[in-house]
Amino acid sequence: IDHDENKVGEIELSNDKPVKKTMGTTIDDFRARKSPDYSIRDNNNKKLGDLGEELVLRFEKKSLVSANRQDLADKVIHVSKVEGDGAGYDIKSFDVDGSIKYIEVKSTRGNINTDFFMSPREIKFSQINKNNFYLYRVYDINKKNNGKFYFEKGDVTENYTTQPTGYKLSKK
Repeated sequence: IDHDENKVGEIELSNDKPVKKTMGTTIDDFRARKSPDYSIRDNNNKKLGDLGEELVLRFEKKSLVSANRQDLADKVIHVSKVEGDGAGYDIKSFDVDGSIKYIEVKSTRGNINTDFFMSPREIKFSQINKNNFYLYRVYDINKKNNGKFYFEKGDVTENYTTQPTGYKLSKK
């Protein structure tokens, strides 16, 4: 049993940015493949997402404390834990000047170029709140729950290409 599984590690701010990818559909996208066990994948993704959020929450509080803003650090809220996942962001934090930061955290064990998913609500929230919205992209999370991250401010559709990955159908 890995005893580090429940331990929250550390994240390190990286100056690296992901490389731009070409979009399109290949023949391989249409080949038959074994379907994943979605319940296992969802559970693992939820654990990884929770870990990434905890890492960012700790980073934000630590940053505010080191900037001599304990008052703001005390007000940082893990919104997705307190209010649930539907807010459009995960963490409410602050800049040192006291302005609000709405932070959405996306985490992967893969490298900086690993694709990630956002809900339509999260994308819309980033567009409506682009002056205060931050995407924290946590990646390279290892077995000791340490990783790296970068962040970008603003409307995510200005910096990322979006691709529909599913459809909701209703009877006509």
